[in-house]
Parts: sequence; C-alpha cells; structure tokens
Amino acid sequence: MSAKYLTLRDAATRLVTSPETVRFWIYQGRLKAYKPGRSVLIREADLDALIEASAVDVQRAKRARRAKVGAR
Repeated sequence: MSAKYLTLRDAATRLVTSPETVRFWIYQGRLKAYKPGRSVLIREADLDALIEASAVDVQRAKRARRAKVGAR
C-alpha cells in the first residue's frame, strides 16, 4: 500500500489554516514534509498524527478554565 501525499495547499485547506502556517510547522519540526524538486509534499498519515497530537480534552479544558476564573 502506497502512502498518500498532500500538497502544501491541500494540507492547509484540510487544517483550515494558511499555507504559511503549515510551512512554519514544517520549519519548527512539528510536521514532516518531503521536497521532491520544487514542490512540498506532506504524507496524509503525518498530517493525521499532527491532528491527533493537537486534540484537546474539552471537558478538562472547561474545568481548568473554571478553576482559573474562580481563583481570581
């Protein structure tokens, strides 16, 4: 099974962000990318891993926010 690759623009569209932000994440090392020639390609599995790593537990975030507001 071969890996599916996305262009920089396709990855940005999927993440609902700009291509510049995706480039910055690549520069930071948060997202792996491949550069065959002049184009930048991102494996779909690497993009999925970034999304999973960025997941937030909504209930825990709400509790933390309430605790922070209550501490004032």
